[in-house]
Amino acid sequence: MDRSMKKARMIIDILMVVLLPLLMAYSLIGENIHEVLGVCMFVLFIAHHLINWKWWSGIFKGKYNAVRILNTVVNLFLAVFMILQPISGILMSKYVLKEVTISGASSTFRTIHMTLAYWGFMLMSFHLGLHVRSISAKLKSRMNKAVRTVLAVSFLLIAIYGVYAFMKRGIGDYLLMKVMFAFFDFSESRAGFLLDYAAIMVLMAEIAFWIQNGLLIISSGRPKKRNIPMWRNRSLFESSICLIFMGSNICFTVKTSFTNHLCSIIMRCIGKTRRQNILCHYKKYSNGV
Repeated sequence: MDRSMKKARMIIDILMVVLLPLLMAYSLIGENIHEVLGVCMFVLFIAHHLINWKWWSGIFKGKYNAVRILNTVVNLFLAVFMILQPISGILMSKYVLKEVTISGASSTFRTIHMTLAYWGFMLMSFHLGLHVRSISAKLKSRMNKAVRTVLAVSFLLIAIYGVYAFMKRGIGDYLLMKVMFAFFDFSESRAGFLLDYAAIMVLMAEIAFWIQNGLLIISSGRPKKRNIPMWRNRSLFESSICLIFMGSNICFTVKTSFTNHLCSIIMRCIGKTRRQNILCHYKKYSNGV
């Protein structure tokens, strides 16, 4: 992908992130503006997938690990919701596309549209969190450690507030279809509403980020670092255990039952491969190699 396409993708993604909480405001911004923004979001959604068409072409290629399965499932559900959501909105449109409105079924389409909107909001925020690693990797070279730490702490605090905002706004009831109508407090400021939904977006992104990190650790181990802890460095760990064994034999000129028992416990707690490697190291060290 050339530089111009990357810039276009970045602009599209930013616009979608900005439009997402605005669309959730609905009555607070006016139904006519909501419909216009909804059409814009759908156009951006199509453009996003046209730019990332290679992802769709490679969906049946390569191996699937836990992280790729998670990404694929989220993307597929999000794509379905983002297609059905504008369709249900168009069928009950009052302003932009009122010519295709189906009369007499607006209540049904409203329930479908509202449920899809909240699920789409949560999934899109989750989807955003799955790309935090790649975004932070690009920004890492442009920011020093202090700035990165401040940003990480700030997003964590916003996510904590997002838990409160999630309960305050009753998002769970909308997701589970316990509420058939969206309720808005017209006395509150639009800024307060948008900030609450932005905090919920950060919360979902944080959850996605940490789930992805957990799956990476489980499937392929921790990312390699320059300063690897001793117990993570296989050869250093094995060599250290051998030195401990040799040290115990030096301290005790005659092998006692205590040292034998200690060695047997340690050897039982580690894997077969490491046990064999430790024995090899022990023979080398014992022979002065």
